[in-house]
Amino acid sequence: MTRVFLGWGALMAAIMLVGLLFVGLDDADSLALFGGTVAVMAAIAVVLALAGWGRALHGGVRALPDLSPPTVLLGVAIVLAALGAELGLWLALIGGGLALLAIGGLVREGRAQRRALARARAGARAGREGNSGRLHPAEGYERPEFGSGGRREEAR
Repeated sequence: MTRVFLGWGALMAAIMLVGLLFVGLDDADSLALFGGTVAVMAAIAVVLALAGWGRALHGGVRALPDLSPPTVLLGVAIVLAALGAELGLWLALIGGGLALLAIGGLVREGRAQRRALARARAGARAGREGNSGRLHPAEGYERPEFGSGGRREEAR
């Protein structure tokens, strides 16, 4: 996680250096903008590294979503709310409503990730304790036999 912020800061520093050397970027506003961006990105990377965010938890088990439609919806909502400043209050209100919907979706995804992580940890723990495979460790139900259509046939 910290590599992303360090990379972004390095990119901004490179753009500032190219601007200074080749374009003649010498006004104080541009230098403050690029220099401030580099400083903020470095500070965020340090805070993330010290807090330990982005590291694998307890044995490397992590719950990461493949896709996150609420994240995309939140981005669209922010754009609509910003356009609402130019086009009118009606568009800002639509953007605000979509933002609330997206935030609700993100909360739902977070709760689902925590549940999936708990199930994965329980499954790993049951695997270490020698589970026979008869009960699914995360769900607590019997696994159906393959080819039986989900029904177990008893021996006679």
